[in-house]
Amino acid sequence: MTNQQVIQQQFLDKFLDFILVKCPNCELCARVVKLDKKLSGSTHSCTCPHCGYLDVTNADSQGPLELSEAVDPFFQLPLYLETICLNVDFGLIT
Repeated sequence: MTNQQVIQQQFLDKFLDFILVKCPNCELCARVVKLDKKLSGSTHSCTCPHCGYLDVTNADSQGPLELSEAVDPFFQLPLYLETICLNVDFGLIT
């Protein structure tokens, strides 16, 4: 892993403490939150204030986290807030 990839991963990790997802039960807004302060192998919960859905997972048991499009990395639930973005090639010279 390059130094730039390490910096990018550390930046993205800051956004994994609170994620808004679609509840798998009622499809309204649910919350995935970090339950502990450990740096590696943390426990997250998914709770829905609308229907009472609750699930808990330990990131240690899942192996390395993979960030993919439009789902949270812990429960693989669709993100609640989404928008369409254009992928524009700026023609940067490397």
